[in-house]
Amino acid sequence: WTSGAFEEQPFEWIPLAPVGAASASASDMATFMLAHLQLGEYGGRRILEESTALEMQSVLLRQAPGVNAMLHGFAELSRNGEWIVGHGGDTFWFHTQFAILPDRNLGIFVSTNTAGGNPVAVVDAFVDRYFPADEPDPAPAADAGDRTSLLTGIYRANRFSHTDPTKLSALASTVRVRDGGDGTLRLSGSGAARWIETAPLTFRQERETSTIAFRQADGERATHVFLGSMPYFALERVPASESPFLHLALACFAVGMFLLTVVLWPLAGFFRLRYGTERDEARLSGPTRLLAWAASLSFLVSLVGFALVVSDPNNLAMGDTGSLRAVLWFPVVGAVLALGALLAALKAWAGRSGTLLGRLAYTTVVLAFVTFLWQLSTFNLLGWKL
Repeated sequence: WTSGAFEEQPFEWIPLAPVGAASASASDMATFMLAHLQLGEYGGRRILEESTALEMQSVLLRQAPGVNAMLHGFAELSRNGEWIVGHGGDTFWFHTQFAILPDRNLGIFVSTNTAGGNPVAVVDAFVDRYFPADEPDPAPAADAGDRTSLLTGIYRANRFSHTDPTKLSALASTVRVRDGGDGTLRLSGSGAARWIETAPLTFRQERETSTIAFRQADGERATHVFLGSMPYFALERVPASESPFLHLALACFAVGMFLLTVVLWPLAGFFRLRYGTERDEARLSGPTRLLAWAASLSFLVSLVGFALVVSDPNNLAMGDTGSLRAVLWFPVVGAVLALGALLAALKAWAGRSGTLLGRLAYTTVVLAFVTFLWQLSTFNLLGWKL
């Protein structure tokens, strides 16, 4: 649904088995749902032994008390005290939620074909309407403030690749946990809502049934947050070296230095030649300056190329990484040039070449090279890491 009309899209072929690789109609999913509600039997025929169906609906891993668990193939989606088994999913065009309430002999399947579709909200609203929870908000414990300070910080969803360039997406999946100042917590993305402690390391959202739980060793800062309704992943505390605020600041510094070098250095050279404002012996040598200029240009080209490639993330998800691989070799070229610039800077300081201000400016550019390459290495954005 785009601009007031439906736009036909090609059939989705998702090369990520089993995630997204299955296609089925809603009526077929209803049949599958009935088979699981009947513990493996449908229409007088059995597709699973009853013991297998029961095991699929049993707990495999519960990451903390008070949060839903992963089952065998399914996930626990329990809400308002109702035992709910199911699974959600997203492809490019479709967003789906499958949920059965075995104790109620009830199933719900919702699939939408718009980016704004939210089947999870539909299922949650259905459960809230027909099986509402009547739990008053607990009052914050008097000593809760003594514990919340160890829970605050920045966490990220740990469902990302640690070894390829998609690690960069981890920067967009962060959640900040703040101390509410009254023994409660605040979470980014949940507005001004308070999270109130209901049990040790377990909190419930005010006027809601949503829960979160923390993992914490005695007297130490919490290492993980678990979302009560989403057992598919955990949130882990972001290491200081991968803080999104740190990397944003370093990226701004590096890009600013690259632009100044690529644009202003040639302009400064033009004015020196035009007006003869500086003696040749007072400047760093031409090859020294050219190394830094070429490295800066290489890094800027890699950034522009990367932005163009990821502007269509669908191609990357479908396995078309050839263009990304080519782009990520540009910073490798820049790294070689940056190494030359670093050696040139050391030589300039040892020989006191040029002016003090010139050496400081050159060293600042080299420092931008070093920090930028460290960032690229951290997020696997160098050619050989793809």
